[in-house]
Amino acid sequence: MDFLVLGSLTITHQGQSTAPSAAKDRAFLGELLAHPGELVSTEHLAHTLWPDRLPADPANAVQVRASRLRTLLRSVTAPAEAESVLCSRSGGYKLDLGDAGTDLARLQGALSLAGRADTPETAMKALREGLALWRGEPFCDVPQTPCVTDQAAHAQELRLSAMEAYATLSLSGPGVPATLVADLTTLASRNPLREPLHLLLMRVLHATGRSAEALTLYERLRRTLRDELGTDPRPEVRALHQEILAAEPGPPCPVLLPRDDTPLLVRKAEGETHEAGSFGGEIGRTGDDGEAEPENGDGGEAERENGDGGPLRGKDDGGAGRPDGEGGAGAETPGGDGGAGAEAPGAERRPGLGPLGSRARRVAAAAVVVCLAAAAVFLWLSRPASGPPEPDLVRPVPGDKSRLAADVTYPDGSAVRVGERFVKTWKIDNIGTVPWRDRFLYRQWPWDGEDLCQTERSVPLPDTDPGGSALVNVEVRAPREPGKCKVYWKMVDADGNQYMPHLSGIFFDVKVVP
Repeated sequence: MDFLVLGSLTITHQGQSTAPSAAKDRAFLGELLAHPGELVSTEHLAHTLWPDRLPADPANAVQVRASRLRTLLRSVTAPAEAESVLCSRSGGYKLDLGDAGTDLARLQGALSLAGRADTPETAMKALREGLALWRGEPFCDVPQTPCVTDQAAHAQELRLSAMEAYATLSLSGPGVPATLVADLTTLASRNPLREPLHLLLMRVLHATGRSAEALTLYERLRRTLRDELGTDPRPEVRALHQEILAAEPGPPCPVLLPRDDTPLLVRKAEGETHEAGSFGGEIGRTGDDGEAEPENGDGGEAERENGDGGPLRGKDDGGAGRPDGEGGAGAETPGGDGGAGAEAPGAERRPGLGPLGSRARRVAAAAVVVCLAAAAVFLWLSRPASGPPEPDLVRPVPGDKSRLAADVTYPDGSAVRVGERFVKTWKIDNIGTVPWRDRFLYRQWPWDGEDLCQTERSVPLPDTDPGGSALVNVEVRAPREPGKCKVYWKMVDADGNQYMPHLSGIFFDVKVVP
């Protein structure tokens, strides 16, 4: 049995997986996992689960959560094994992992194994396998208690140490892995004051022939340290900067593509691999490069130039009134016929299609364009509504109350880089008497466009009982131009009806910097 915490909280066993649905259940399991192998007292668990006001019978309330966890464990394993994993002791509870384990423990084990490895190849293999366990922010859907926060920070530090060790070994090898720059860039942007990480990224960029980017990275680091701490980069970083400035251009270090059996460094929450340093999948309406380009470069212009002489180009009119065979605006063809009426080589020439025929083709083309435009307008006007719910669908359900508790990541005013991908997390408290079931956060009109942050249109909200809290994670891609980015969300049900009358909506507002 495995308890996965490097991402959303998940329990897996022999190909089956499950997870607590209620926030209190996730908090109970998360607190036990934050104390691996330790007995956690009932008093500590009660104060953690109900920090504001304890229940009338705290011990019984904690026992209910333990019973719910045992039921969840029995859904993926035998009852006897479920009882042995969650142990009740005098005054508390303990997860006796035994043959079970956590992905966090395996990441730490991979780092230790790499330190004891006999060869660099063995060390890199162990580090790759450890880094491949990462699925997202640790404990991302567990209510943030002090112990859980400390354990999540511990996991982040282990990942950074593993990545730095992996990059150091890669630089001493025959080539640089193809995804290494992307991984280091992502981590460096999230840790702007970690100089060893920036030093390694500079070395990798310089080794792969991207010295200009390495120099730009140094200047960014120098400005950040000066503005935040009033200091300069450490001596080894400054020495590398001078080394890059003085270096003669040479052949770059080869980039090694991963073999099919080589695990990638980052995995999606569902367990699928994707390119390191990205969230994977499409966000918003653009592709990975932000633009949807035709296959043949400019596309439309190529079609106009390589068609039948350019019936859609106004400059072809220059040859419209000339005798057949004389030059015009069009390029000459091998047959000697030029001007607007020039035909492709090998095409059958039909009599009577001189300047008048060319004009007729232009008129026909214009008519086709008008028809297509009219059809597009008709389809647009008859499309099904895809915008947010109308105001008259707001449902003031009695007892349905909510409160924005915290901006867990990227609070309003945070700075992000152009094109950066990041995860925005909110904590929302259910302070009413109505449970949340099948609820979603829905991105509102009109904050949508290429110049604004791109996100999914709808994000599911975890089922939350009254008195519980929900963590909502939204994958975001910043625009490619500096400025401000504001996205507004409201809670809806599966049919699009709005809820949350006591919270008109939530939004994040970030600054996009170069």
